[in-house]
Amino acid sequence: MQLGYAILLPDEIHNLLRRLQLTVARQCGGPHAALQQIPHLTLKQPFDARELGPLEAYFDQLVTTVQPFEIRYCGINTFEEDGVIFLDVEPNAELDELRRRVLAELSDQFHIKPRDIEDDRYHHHSSIAFGLSPDELATAVAALRPIAVNLRFTFDTLGLFYNTGDMWIVYKRARLLRGPRRDRRAPASYLLADADPELSC
Repeated sequence: MQLGYAILLPDEIHNLLRRLQLTVARQCGGPHAALQQIPHLTLKQPFDARELGPLEAYFDQLVTTVQPFEIRYCGINTFEEDGVIFLDVEPNAELDELRRRVLAELSDQFHIKPRDIEDDRYHHHSSIAFGLSPDELATAVAALRPIAVNLRFTFDTLGLFYNTGDMWIVYKRARLLRGPRRDRRAPASYLLADADPELSC
């Protein structure tokens, strides 16, 4: 089986990311693979596992030891060589420390080694679309170019992702147990500047 760990997004950012994904899908002529995934911010890229139980137990333990902190999306960017367009995460020492901790603990406890892309060059992001051809990527960039993004939220939910063979699902989600809970009446802040009316919030 394949598993992964990720930060789950608050409703306001989840909904905005879906709107951006649908815009790219419409402009590029059809649905794409990112629409089959729950919007998220990856902590551990997909990895192979023989048993779910021990890694679910690790997830349960992790949730009890992580303190919430703020994350900011600062724009829209691309990995051109991979055909990816994404919401770009502002460099964040707490986020990178958490990612490195998860990688180290999975390696120490379960002999799960980091993937090549999970080294010091790792770039935190949330995918809008991936697997795009060069022409599709250019179309997506043009469609989203007018949008200036400034999104902030305090993350409070982690997800354990499971690959069924046909799709990725959130097998388990859990709220952090440490620190103040986010006031659910107060939305995550965001700004879309000079946006097409269809994309304005």
